[in-house]
Amino acid sequence: MASGTLPPIHDAARLWQGDEQATFRACVRHLRRKRPGWTLTWLRDSASYVFSGKMTKGALKQAVKAHVPPDSRKSVWLAVLLLLKFIRAYGWQGVEIQSRDVPVGHDFTVKLRPIGKFISLTRKRKCLLALQPRLDNAPKYEQYRIWRSALHYEFCCDPLEPLEAVIIDLSRSYDTGKRQIRELGPTILPLLDKAELDQRLDLVARCYRRALEIIPKLPAGRAKPKSSGQSELF
Repeated sequence: MASGTLPPIHDAARLWQGDEQATFRACVRHLRRKRPGWTLTWLRDSASYVFSGKMTKGALKQAVKAHVPPDSRKSVWLAVLLLLKFIRAYGWQGVEIQSRDVPVGHDFTVKLRPIGKFISLTRKRKCLLALQPRLDNAPKYEQYRIWRSALHYEFCCDPLEPLEAVIIDLSRSYDTGKRQIRELGPTILPLLDKAELDQRLDLVARCYRRALEIIPKLPAGRAKPKSSGQSELF
């Protein structure tokens, strides 16, 4: 039985660096990092309600005010507006799916947390949707493939209800420097073979265990006001 947990898949995928030494260094940096003073847990918890239309624009504005420091609210609100426009444009309807803790080797599990399964009324596509809300420090291409492939093999392979895993990305555009919304699906992110996915997650788990041996995991603390030196998460 697994005895430890990796960071959730959107962060665990970012630890994979292609080889053991670089992945180990990434795990060490992750464990040593200064924890951000605020997070977007509230948005991840609410994403299925946003897509289902159960959370109004006004409620979202109040949530941003309640959970986001003043100097980051403009960026956060822009991301929310992009998300709402995307939902209206394609008529997404569906239901939430509970997160799952999936074994990845070396007595570790990783949490997979999609928004839910939704169908686009305009496109007639049924998808498993996940959200990437960071402005900066989003996963790189091969790291995104780990995330999408993990979602696919865990949630999308029921022959009675096949789903297409799509990650909704709200990060900064390299071309314009501004927020954008992208659908990262099969055309952009081809699936990894299951064996390759398992190897990559095994590497992360192995390196994370080594990193924990020299850097005990920091306890979760109370959120503090965001300092000017912290990078913006959303």
